[in-house]
Amino acid sequence: MEKRKLRARRLNKILLITLLLITTFSVSIFGRAYFSSVSDFGKTDPNYSINNIVAFDTNEPIIDGNLETYEGEWANATVYSNIIDGINYTITLKANETHLFFGISYETNLFVELTESNASIPHTWYTIVFDSNFDKEFGTELVPEDTILFNYQEKDATDATLNGTETNSLTLDEELGGEDNTVGAMQTDLFVEEYTVTIEIAKELNSGDKKGNDISLHPSDAILFALIPFANHTNIFNNTEVPTLQWNSLRLEPTQEFYSYVKNTEDLSVVTYITDSVRSNKKDFNSIGHMLEAYQLNSQLADKNNFEITTENLNDVDLFIMAGNQKSLTSSQIAVLRSYLTSGGSILLIADEVKNESSINELLRMFNMEFYNATLYSNNTAINDSLTFDQTALAQLDYLQEDSVFTETTFDNVFYTGTAIKNISTYGENILFGQDADLYPILSKEGEFFINLGEKTTYNSSEDIPINNAILQTALELKYGGKMIVSASSDMYNSTNLVFGSNKMLLLKEIQWLLNFRFRINYENFNVPQTKVTEGNPIEMNISVTGNNDTVLADVEVQGRVLVLKSVVSSVTLNVSDNNIDFYGQIVPKTKASWVDVEILMHKRGYGYNYTELVEILIEKQIEIPIAIDYVSLIIFIASIGLAIIGIITLKRHKIRKEE
Repeated sequence: MEKRKLRARRLNKILLITLLLITTFSVSIFGRAYFSSVSDFGKTDPNYSINNIVAFDTNEPIIDGNLETYEGEWANATVYSNIIDGINYTITLKANETHLFFGISYETNLFVELTESNASIPHTWYTIVFDSNFDKEFGTELVPEDTILFNYQEKDATDATLNGTETNSLTLDEELGGEDNTVGAMQTDLFVEEYTVTIEIAKELNSGDKKGNDISLHPSDAILFALIPFANHTNIFNNTEVPTLQWNSLRLEPTQEFYSYVKNTEDLSVVTYITDSVRSNKKDFNSIGHMLEAYQLNSQLADKNNFEITTENLNDVDLFIMAGNQKSLTSSQIAVLRSYLTSGGSILLIADEVKNESSINELLRMFNMEFYNATLYSNNTAINDSLTFDQTALAQLDYLQEDSVFTETTFDNVFYTGTAIKNISTYGENILFGQDADLYPILSKEGEFFINLGEKTTYNSSEDIPINNAILQTALELKYGGKMIVSASSDMYNSTNLVFGSNKMLLLKEIQWLLNFRFRINYENFNVPQTKVTEGNPIEMNISVTGNNDTVLADVEVQGRVLVLKSVVSSVTLNVSDNNIDFYGQIVPKTKASWVDVEILMHKRGYGYNYTELVEILIEKQIEIPIAIDYVSLIIFIASIGLAIIGIITLKRHKIRKEE
């Protein structure tokens, strides 16, 4: 019996030790995994999807039509699969510093040789159309598209342009005064009535051929392209006879490492809500959504027919873009948008003037601004309402001036047609809807401008509104994370103007900021050592504040605050150490309350706000100490009074009378 009890105790002991080891091991494993994920968050570079990234590679292919001229010729390339009229085409892309390379292969039972003596006879030829403005069209009169022809009139590649104005709007670059600077080669192999076709093409990334409307691609840039094969066709590009096609997006690999808080852009939801505008129709704004898809964002095009502006629908939206005049917003929709923004959402509003009172101004007035209800003109009649603004009009903010993961091109100028923004309060920091806010211009220009309220396009002092500082775009930052950029022109980002000047670059930088890719304020080592203080004594606090990738954040404002019932009752600007990272200070609560909350608020324009959790502090009242009685002094004091009284009485009794 004793042996059985001893064995049971030993088994229990072994079981306990085993459970302890398993628990320790599990905690170790899960602990490492958890802390690794926390410490590595936002630290990896680069943080973008590689689905359509075309990498730069010094190992360039030989343009001979053979995709396997040497081993690894097309290694590290980006591969697309397009099914066109039931045939699977494999498109392979790679790039070096100067050229974009296409490798195309497919199998078919229909291939008609080119008769060079008479190229107009139906034969097999190919077109690659680029779509620089993301409208998924074959060019327009204002935005003709760069095109590559292959096996068209000769067995090689030829540069051409499509402008979409006619059924056949194809024009060779040389006919436009441009240059033919694309090369290509093809090989075909026939086996049992089945052709294997392979094509190689080299296209300059930046030929500088503006007359030929050539593409201009820089690192980080994106563009759409489509392969259009004509199996047995005359050398006429007829829009109505184009086979089913598939638009593909390509992005050139960024050459710089960009720190980002976003691990996967496809996790970010962007809704572009479209209405008509003064100068553009709804279709003109589809380019915004298509462009964001090319940059691997989860993009959705929407209008009132397929998307309702409700709190539920906006809950999972990271950025809500409103393009067009938006003149039909209801009061309930405006309330939803206000709540979305003040709760931490991001809005890009690209609207324009409305002759009559617009509901969009009802939303804007909540945030101390509104649109003028007519077009902005320059007093310079040569410019009129087609305005161009250069680098000097752009605010000197990091997110507007620095290269980004979306664009590495140099800012030139922006083309602008629209109205202007009127602020109904002063710009700068304020309190909106119970939280700190900062409203400021990001695109503005001083000069002689006016809001044209009359019939003529020249300034009339009796009816037009003169403006010495035209504010075209403003930005709003809110304490709880909300961000908004307001543009007084939707036209500047339509499918036509998107490719002009630096319009696209500016839009991409604004979107990146609104999606919180970078430019945030970070903190650690927040400490308030006291849990209680005596009334009239200071509360001490300290914190470490950094910017992107734990770098020093110059000119950041760090403020200690005392709150009662979440209202600020006193505040102080904290001191900064020599390392420009560690901040410290103390604050005396100016309140009669017994309990207060303490927080630290951080802000830098362009980086938004950050704030610590609230720390509760007990304010102890000072106890009045009773005066200790000195009995000896009291006795002496009483005795002195008694003697004084006796003296007075004695004087009265023995008063000497004057002689008469």
